[in-house]
Amino acid sequence: MLIGCTVVSGQEQPGGGPEAVGPTGPPPAVRFDDREPVNTREGHATLSWTVADREDEDWRFEIQQSFDEGFDNAEIRNPGGDRAMFVSGLPDGTNLFRIRAVGAGGATGDWSEPLRVVVDYHGRWLVLTLFGVGCLVFVATVVTVLAGHRRHVSGKEAG
Repeated sequence: MLIGCTVVSGQEQPGGGPEAVGPTGPPPAVRFDDREPVNTREGHATLSWTVADREDEDWRFEIQQSFDEGFDNAEIRNPGGDRAMFVSGLPDGTNLFRIRAVGAGGATGDWSEPLRVVVDYHGRWLVLTLFGVGCLVFVATVVTVLAGHRRHVSGKEAG
């Protein structure tokens, strides 16, 4: 499965490595800006989040993506200091994301409440119907152009 991930806003991390990023002390709570499930028919979404307090400090964030409520087989996405991320290539169904802040010493905050991204691609019937209509329009256009060309050529020879 191919899942694309593009950082929406980038910033250079001080010290060059993730272990040097973020202030010291306990990491704050982080929450996604979207509270309701995100519904998409295209398989992509933009995720953004807010730090509950200490917003002005540079934190590193870990985002997990999972397909089950327990996050048993979760994958880490976007381990960095950005406050938004674009995800694409999501499979049909419910995709769960959660986030937490990470401090400079590696201390981690609590995981946020999961954000549901529900992907419901257009049905096959609709896709095949639109494809069929497109084919009919293409064939009708070609027939019309060829018929007009034939009339034009045969009209020149007669005159």
